[in-house]
Formats: sequence, structure tokens, C-alpha cells
Amino acid sequence: MSPRSILAAAVSGLLLVGAAATPGQAAKPEELYLEVAIAPLFADPELTARLPAGVKYYFGPQPAEVVKEFGPTRSSRMTVRGNRTRHGGCRWALLSTLKAMGEEAQKNGGNAVVSISSKITDEHSSETTFKCMFSGNMIMVSMDGVMATVK
Repeated sequence: MSPRSILAAAVSGLLLVGAAATPGQAAKPEELYLEVAIAPLFADPELTARLPAGVKYYFGPQPAEVVKEFGPTRSSRMTVRGNRTRHGGCRWALLSTLKAMGEEAQKNGGNAVVSISSKITDEHSSETTFKCMFSGNMIMVSMDGVMATVK
């Protein structure tokens, strides 16, 4: 197991411990996980300006004209909810996650990340939504994808 995998497992374990309900109560899954629309992130020029220039992102089964694949990429990012709405906090964590994936794709010679899927609970592959997890005031997004060059 790589150091990165060990760290991700430790953070996930801490999040799950922090998400436990009070004794005698079961946590409700809808209180821990949220499915959020992707489109508002890409509709906000202020947010998209933070992503690596020239990198394209393809979620779930979105078609992409892939010229070359460079291998898988995975990123997990956490943020403090602060004064953001749950959806806004999730999109902020998604932005950080996509930025890391896009930078890795560029370092490997790619200009895109394709087949992006959420990895919070189980495989969530969608063109329009992603999943995030809450623990106290923390929000986490974890995504898998494939670094590629597209036309």
C-alpha cells in the first residue's frame, strides 16, 4: 500500500469516526453524503479560472475523442464548510480535486481527464452529478479518472 493510500484510508477513517451519531442513534446516510450537480461549478468563471488552463474534464460516460491515455489518476480533497452551503462546499472540494487531477494530467503530457467518477461511497459515474461526504464541519470529495490527450 502506498503512503498516499495509507493517508487516504486514515483520513476516511477519521471522517467516519467523526460522523458517528450520538450513542443509541444511528446516523442517517442522507446526513453524511450528498449528490451535487456538476454544472454550476463550470458555469462560474471565477471558479473555472482556478483550474489548469487548457485541461478538459469528462465525467462518467461523457464521450471524448481520446488520442492517448496516460493512466489512472485519483484525488481526494477536504475543505472546511465554513459559511458555504453544503452544495457550495461540495463544489469547492470538487474544484480542488479536479485541479489536482488536471495538473497531474498536464505533467504527464495530457490535456484532459476522462471517465471521472466519485469514489466516496461506491462507484458513482455520472455526467451530471458527483458525491461528497460530510463529517462535522469538513467536506470531502474523492474522484478517479484517466489522464488523456483529447482532440
